[in-house]
Amino acid sequence: GEDGRRYREIVDRHFSQIVFENDLKDFDWKPGASPEHRARRNERLDRALAWLAERHITVRGHYLMQVARPPNLSGMTNVAVLREHFLASTRERLETVGSRVVEWDVINHPVAWGGADMLGKVPGLERLDREVFTLARSLTKLPLLVNEDQLFRPGRQSDETFDYVQALVRDGFPVAGVGNQAHIHESFLPSPEHVLRVTDRFAQAAPQQVITEFDVVTTADEELATDYTRDLLIACFSHPAYSGFLWWGF
Repeated sequence: GEDGRRYREIVDRHFSQIVFENDLKDFDWKPGASPEHRARRNERLDRALAWLAERHITVRGHYLMQVARPPNLSGMTNVAVLREHFLASTRERLETVGSRVVEWDVINHPVAWGGADMLGKVPGLERLDREVFTLARSLTKLPLLVNEDQLFRPGRQSDETFDYVQALVRDGFPVAGVGNQAHIHESFLPSPEHVLRVTDRFAQAAPQQVITEFDVVTTADEELATDYTRDLLIACFSHPAYSGFLWWGF
C-alpha cells in the first residue's frame, strides 16, 4: 500500500541502521509453533532483512529475553515452561537470523520501571538471564548488550542497571555494551554535561554504548524537541563509547 511504500522510502533515504520493534522478540517464537506459522513468520522476516541488506542498512537484534515480564507471558506461572520458552526461542532466533544482525540486546529491562513483574524474582528463574547469556555466547560471536531505560535520569533505574552490568562482567559474562533506551520527557532534559558524566560512568562497566530507542516527548513543542535532539546527538557522538543512535519510530 501507499503507506508502506512511503515508510520504506523514508527508511531508505534517511537511515543507516534499523531495529525491529517486535519481530525478533520472543512474542512470535513460541516453542512448538506449527510449521506453517514458522514458515510465514520467517518468510516475512527474510523479505525485510533482504530489503535492508540490499540497501546496506544494518539491523540490531532486539531482544532475546526481557526480565520484566513481557505481555505475551502474562499469567504464566509454570517455571519449567517459562524457562523453556526463553531458552528454546533464543536458540531458534539466533540460528534463524545468524549474521543478519550486527549485535543483540540479550537482556532487556533487567531493572525496569517501578512495580514491574520481574521474572528474576520468580523462584527457579533467578538465573535465567544468565542462562540466556551463556546460550547466546555459545551460538553467536556477535556483540551482546544489556538494554535499559532512564539511564540518564538520576535514580534507581540507572544505578541498579550499572550494578547489574558490573555484576555480569565481574562474573565473566561477555557484556559488550549497554543499550540506553533514552526515552526522554520534557520533565527532565539531561544537559550535555550530565549525559557525558553518565556515559563516563557506564564506560567503566562496558566498552560500548548505544542510544537504542530515542524519543523526546514535549507538550507540542517541536522546536524544543528539535533543539534537544540536536544537542543529545552532538553530546553522544562526542564520546568514543557510542556506536549508534536509533530513533524509536519516526
